[in-house]
Amino acid sequence: MNRIFITLLVAATSMVAFAASETPAAPTNLKLTQDENFTVELSWTLPAAYTDGAAFAEGSEVSAVKVFRNNKEIALLNGAATSYNDPLESETNSDGHGFGLCVYEVTACVDNVWSEPCLPEQIMVGEAIATTPLPWDAQLKLIPDSEFDYLWSSNSDDWTSTERGLEFNCDSGTAVCNWLVASPSAPLALLPRRTYQLEYVLVSDVNLLYSAGLLSGSYTEVSDTEFIQVLASNRLAGKDAEVHTVEFVYEPEYWTEAPVFALNICVPAGSGELKATLSSVKISLVESSSAVDAVVPANATDFEVYNLQGVYLGKASSKSLDSYAPGMYIIRYRSGDTTGSAKIAVR
Repeated sequence: MNRIFITLLVAATSMVAFAASETPAAPTNLKLTQDENFTVELSWTLPAAYTDGAAFAEGSEVSAVKVFRNNKEIALLNGAATSYNDPLESETNSDGHGFGLCVYEVTACVDNVWSEPCLPEQIMVGEAIATTPLPWDAQLKLIPDSEFDYLWSSNSDDWTSTERGLEFNCDSGTAVCNWLVASPSAPLALLPRRTYQLEYVLVSDVNLLYSAGLLSGSYTEVSDTEFIQVLASNRLAGKDAEVHTVEFVYEPEYWTEAPVFALNICVPAGSGELKATLSSVKISLVESSSAVDAVVPANATDFEVYNLQGVYLGKASSKSLDSYAPGMYIIRYRSGDTTGSAKIAVR
């Protein structure tokens, strides 16, 4: 009886392991170009393994590919396609793209199971809009009056640039919500589903609520805006001058406009005279390469990958575990005549 139970348990475990390996990895190396007719030409590399790194089962291969533009499916390609041309919208082709920012993704199907979309890439069709490359370390201190309105916008005249940073002064005594928005003339070069980090210092001599986030770069009136993505919601600013750090994945509902940074301060009625100072703000890309919490020798080979419960998942070609899904792993490796192990965080 025990032997039968053990056999069934092993079989069930094998089935779970197989089920966990059914999802194909996402396509990689998505590249975008455009020709003289503004046709966007896409190319990509198809996956050859499942999300756990194991190679496709014998007889399994990519049977279809979907192409997405600005979060909308635009093409279903049969077979192992590795390219697609997306034409400009015209009177004879209403499904083409327009001018402006176009964000593309690709997903692949193996044995009727679809992969997650690849990391998106974007291209500006037509006249390019200047964007601010990262890291963006905003200019805040001692901005001349002649340049302040070019770099920053607000729905009041309560913001000024001092030697400490951008200073908000309020003595109205009435409730007020005040926006401070970076100029739309140079929106941030953020890509959907990439991981970024916001760092800022905001101090106030009276406790007040604020939120920080991103606005669409196409906003027109500061007083009539709303966040497309909130990064810090209803935080309390006080006399603490520590650096606040927020890690976020850029996931706007619509991907057609590059974003700008914005701060919204809410002052309750009866607060009296108060002052708040934004002394630094920076947005940078969090590298997507794997992070290793132990030193792995440069000559390490024969990588074996395990989950944190010690279950063997497969082999890897390098310590970066490029074909594995985000998560924590244990790797074992050989270095010369010795073996070692390390914990790996794949982002």
